[in-house]
Amino acid sequence: MQGVEIMNNNFATATILTTSAKQILKHYNEQIVNIKARGGSYGTNKVIIDDNYGISINNPGSTYMSIQYKQKRDEGGNILNLLSEGKVEEICKDIDARFDSYYNEKEDVKYLPDLAVESFEIEVTDDKLRKLSSANTNVFDILFVSDIVEDDNLKEKVKNKNSDYGLYKMQGFKFRALNMHQIIETVEKYGQVKKQYIQEWNGINDVHPKAPIKIAQHIATNYLPKNYGDISFLKVKGMNRVVLTPVGE
Repeated sequence: MQGVEIMNNNFATATILTTSAKQILKHYNEQIVNIKARGGSYGTNKVIIDDNYGISINNPGSTYMSIQYKQKRDEGGNILNLLSEGKVEEICKDIDARFDSYYNEKEDVKYLPDLAVESFEIEVTDDKLRKLSSANTNVFDILFVSDIVEDDNLKEKVKNKNSDYGLYKMQGFKFRALNMHQIIETVEKYGQVKKQYIQEWNGINDVHPKAPIKIAQHIATNYLPKNYGDISFLKVKGMNRVVLTPVGE
């Protein structure tokens, strides 16, 4: 995303053009503080198969699976349930085992098993982001949330990037993208922990975003998965709705 000129737009955010749990887990792994993802059809009984990582399924006769992971630390600050590369690989294999691949004869496409990410948060240490945002520290939590895609050009981008995944054709999810909603700096002052929002946007019904373009450019350049990163303008439509449009419109 380097060298992109953004003109005549006041607000922008970093966009990931997929909600694939496999892609997000593999790209961010140990950086992830929390993540919510789901897929399949519901059954009757919830069965927790890995409490440390918030992974559950539904039985009997269900293909439903969900991840509700939240990082845990001990009193010394050590992570107790790290999302290591090995653990991510184990989760991805579990997804493959629970869901069948689906071959569409008409389109000659094999859709790979996956879950759809609803939201996830990562922790980063970034001196440049501190300077760009005039923050007090260089440690930030970045929150991405799944939003429905309405713009036709952005929808086409999402479709092209996810042609080999079953999130849309196989599982029936609407076209969505993961957009950066918040960047939070946690500041300890006078014995109290306070949150300072470098970016704060609460989704398509929030028409008053705090979303500096220079911040979106920095995140898109440095933190988004290769081939899935983009920048979206936040354009107000009517009185109470924001439509995301890709760079170039």
